[in-house]
Amino acid sequence: MPKRASAPLVDPSTWRALHHLAGELEKLAPWEFASDTEWVGLVDPDDREYRLANILGNAREVFAAVIYRRTGIGWLLKVLDDDFAPDDLNTVEGMDCLKVEFVPRRELVKEDLAVLNAIGFKPAGRGSRWPQFRSSIPGWHPWHIDQAEADQLLRDLPRLIAFFRLFEGNPSMFERRSAHELPFLPAELPDRPLGLDDLDWRSCMRLPDPPLSPFTPTQDELDRLRKLQCTPGLVYEFDSALMPGASFIEEGRPCFGRMALLVESRSGTVIGAQVKPGGVAPGAATGSAFVSLLLQSPRRPSRLLLRNPRWPPVVEGVCGALGIEVRMAKRLPALEEALSHLGRFMAGGGMR
Repeated sequence: MPKRASAPLVDPSTWRALHHLAGELEKLAPWEFASDTEWVGLVDPDDREYRLANILGNAREVFAAVIYRRTGIGWLLKVLDDDFAPDDLNTVEGMDCLKVEFVPRRELVKEDLAVLNAIGFKPAGRGSRWPQFRSSIPGWHPWHIDQAEADQLLRDLPRLIAFFRLFEGNPSMFERRSAHELPFLPAELPDRPLGLDDLDWRSCMRLPDPPLSPFTPTQDELDRLRKLQCTPGLVYEFDSALMPGASFIEEGRPCFGRMALLVESRSGTVIGAQVKPGGVAPGAATGSAFVSLLLQSPRRPSRLLLRNPRWPPVVEGVCGALGIEVRMAKRLPALEEALSHLGRFMAGGGMR
């Protein structure tokens, strides 16, 4: 983990309002009667954008409200699919959400404590009752919320509280509904408690991810690559993935590093490695790293093996211009061994 960055500033009056809402949510304790499978759609009253939210806590481990926005909605719908791999770090590329989690006081960091002390907040009880607000953006570590995100929570939390008050009295509302059928609240909440007739049930299906754009090298890079001697039978393995050990500070907050690695398949020789900020668009970061690493090679391969189905559209144009055949493989043994060594090296503090 990189050294700490500075937390963004949020107006004290906003913090007071947010912690008041957090207190209402904690008092309601929706995790006592709802699970993480009950989702609700929230329509923003200002821009009419929609978000999806749920409650964590029925497993008695994490007590939180999570609100998914933008690309996070696609990530969330992917969770409902059978092909979702929760252990794949690259899933954080879709984590776009805001969260208020109730934690023990010992888990608060100095920035959290400074806010709580400034507004004089104290929870009504002991244990996991201290609110901690966090923002997740694709490719970045969870971090403190900024003013715009705090304002969004001021709009969303009252809606979430209103919905779970309704759900508490109507626990069977999700029965006979499919996993993809979700209730949406009206953009403007009525001036009364929510009723079942206020819900707009919608079918939310995830569309296929669009292919990433091809990466276009500069003419100079392409000319230099063409000068490399093409070697028949030479096979390279390539991948680009987020790695926790390659994290660093970027734009004032900690981000994951995207590690790109190019390895000669037969000998296991590492041609090169390159780290780019996780916040850079995956296709652009991967294409740029591939060209850069290939330029470090003394020879041009005749074949390139990939294991991530997102990367062929990114590199096929470059490879086609160079006469390099691109193939998919379920495993890349040489690259995986190199990544394993690299991961242990960084975990041991060998890279900063």
